Amino acid sequence: MLEIYSRQGLLLELSEYLNRDLSPDDFYALDILSEDGLYALPSGFSVMTCYGLPAVFGEKAGWSFEDYSEILQTSPQQYAWSQTNRDFLQFAYVSMIPRCVDWDQKVCSYHRDEFRALLELAAKMPDSLQYSAELQVGNGRLLYREADIGSPFDIRDIEKQEGGPVCMIGYPTADGSSGSYLYFHSLTGINAFTLKPELAWDYLKYMVSGGRYHGELNWGGTIPLKKDFTEELLQHLRNPYAEYEGKSIVVNQDGTFTVDGILMDAAYDPSPMINEHQEQLFRDLLERTTTRYAYDPVIYQIMEQETSKYFSGASNIDETIAAIQAKVSVYLAELG
Repeated sequence: MLEIYSRQGLLLELSEYLNRDLSPDDFYALDILSEDGLYALPSGFSVMTCYGLPAVFGEKAGWSFEDYSEILQTSPQQYAWSQTNRDFLQFAYVSMIPRCVDWDQKVCSYHRDEFRALLELAAKMPDSLQYSAELQVGNGRLLYREADIGSPFDIRDIEKQEGGPVCMIGYPTADGSSGSYLYFHSLTGINAFTLKPELAWDYLKYMVSGGRYHGELNWGGTIPLKKDFTEELLQHLRNPYAEYEGKSIVVNQDGTFTVDGILMDAAYDPSPMINEHQEQLFRDLLERTTTRYAYDPVIYQIMEQETSKYFSGASNIDETIAAIQAKVSVYLAELG
């Protein structure tokens, strides 16, 4: 909806405010969020991705639709499906939007070979899934599984669940590039007709700065937009008791401890809360994820309606692509 509101002129463009009061280099992903103008700021973000086993994917940062099909055909392991056809289509389609839609010229090109390959792969997937505790990536029953990474804790919990190290491979894409997506939380903009834009901007500055997190060294499932605060949190996870170094620590019989005679109502465990491998996975994921998860609801509705006919056998792939091409072309033309 952000793109729709901005195209209609309902949101204030914020680049002038940002460059005046803040340094964009101090924040994650602002260049991605502001590709077509900066009309909103998030309270934080997470990374929508998929994970698999290093033994299958190695060090690759991404995989293609062709890679997916080849693994299914050549692997001696019989994998259960990880997603329904609609689940797969929803995220893989995001990677196709930049290739198939030219917003400036208001034209689309869904007749591309990459889009055909996407539909052919999605059509192999089931309409629904039977979930079972036996279906795990770690035991080789699943090729990959989706994950929403909002902190290194998420990676730690995944590896604990799967029984060993994993790699963040992302969703398959047309060209094998990284298929992980930035998902911005609580995007907030300023009404273009507001009488007090400076007051509204002060609120947005507070939302994105590390100041609102001051004194709260915990991770709530959302990655802070400000880099230095994320770094502070990572340092805390590596050494959660750094603030007590050089002080007198006494561990009580009940597991609690005192610091310079002051009782801490918590168990004493100075070991790192994440390991080096999990921290590096998290850092690598942040560095290589350069695509925002954003889709046009009208185009996706067209996609869902037409592909459901294809998945059910009511239309063939050529008819499906032609229908999507025609309907999206009309929609783009109506945008003016």
